[in-house]
Amino acid sequence: MTLSDIDWKATGGVLIDFDDGHVPENLSEKGQLVTYPDFLQRPQCVKVFDNAVEKELVDSLYSLTVEEKRPWGTYVAVADIREYCKQSPESSTPPEEDVAARRQDLALAAAAAFLQKAEMKNPSLVYQKDEDKAQAHLWSASDLTQAHGVAVWALAADIGSQVPYHLDYAEQIRYDSNIIVPPVLAGTLHCTNTEIQGGEYCVNLDGLKHYQRCGYKGCKSSCMDSAKLMEQDDGWARIPYRYNRMICQSGHLPHLSTSIQSFADSNCKRVILGFNVFMDDVGPTVQLVPEHSDAFRQKVRVQRLLFQKRRLSLQTIQQNPSLAKLLVLAKRQKLKQDFAKAQDELDARLYQYMNEAKIEVTVQVLMDRFGREDGQWPNQTDVQVHIHHRYQQGRLCIPDGCEQTVKHFVQPEQVVRLPNTVEE
Repeated sequence: MTLSDIDWKATGGVLIDFDDGHVPENLSEKGQLVTYPDFLQRPQCVKVFDNAVEKELVDSLYSLTVEEKRPWGTYVAVADIREYCKQSPESSTPPEEDVAARRQDLALAAAAAFLQKAEMKNPSLVYQKDEDKAQAHLWSASDLTQAHGVAVWALAADIGSQVPYHLDYAEQIRYDSNIIVPPVLAGTLHCTNTEIQGGEYCVNLDGLKHYQRCGYKGCKSSCMDSAKLMEQDDGWARIPYRYNRMICQSGHLPHLSTSIQSFADSNCKRVILGFNVFMDDVGPTVQLVPEHSDAFRQKVRVQRLLFQKRRLSLQTIQQNPSLAKLLVLAKRQKLKQDFAKAQDELDARLYQYMNEAKIEVTVQVLMDRFGREDGQWPNQTDVQVHIHHRYQQGRLCIPDGCEQTVKHFVQPEQVVRLPNTVEE
């Protein structure tokens, strides 16, 4: 599925123009943002749960993340979470040496706990903009029916580390299109079992209004330093780091983490597990390349190489097999992107013509009209193949009574129509 295939309205999304002061290095398109009014109109809310999960789970997540030596990421589908919740606690876990399976197993257990906590009405702490109101509704079982899955990531940090002001969103989609798609629900789990000075998790309850004013990593503000940024206005919830503390929040709230000052146990690292819940519209795309995963890192490397401005000499490529391999992957990625764009353009021309046509349109008519003779895609056969695929996908249809003429492939004499065309 390409972004042009997404029906945002089907999942309650609204696509709007949005400038946060940042354009990915490989793009020139103006920024856009997908909002989900059903979630956006709820009171901005952050809920904190202490002693959130089983100690064995949180300790295993800490050990895994420290052992990984770099951030890791994966994706857990809602369907898998439902199956997991049906299992008994004694269900077997992957062997320790199977790192990928162990990571997925722990992420699944953590994501299930996160969604369960988000529904609960008895948090240890709650932050919302208007404290006089009843506790805000954050998440419910009915919301889960609209969700596709949870992107889960983890990172370990040392003294001096901090996370700059930012908004969570589907990173790969932003990198591909400059479209910002925030999660509908987000949060973290604190996994380090020692006292930490600094490293506070800070959330701004003004949400997208604050992010639009301050921009990507604060670039539209007068100051990009996180500490000074927090001094400029109110609306901040400051949540100290604490072992086995889970934070659940509205997905469109910008946030940051302050600098780590010290550890009571100098041998420890500050480990955070993150959660982002995505809808059916972008969930399948995020699932393919979740942030901090090996697939994500490789795709970013390929895209950066593909769009970099400096020229690479043949000698440089020949002396660097890894670079040569990346160039091949980059070329393939560029071809895929160009082909997807060409298909979208052909769709637009086909659908416009068919919508305006006053007579029945056959596949041959479309082949003659849109097939190219200059050696470029699409030639007439390409148009026929494209129409057949769109027919299989339900994006073109055959008039009633004509289905018997379609055997293994849509033939040139076959009449085709748009799905919303009504026979007179």
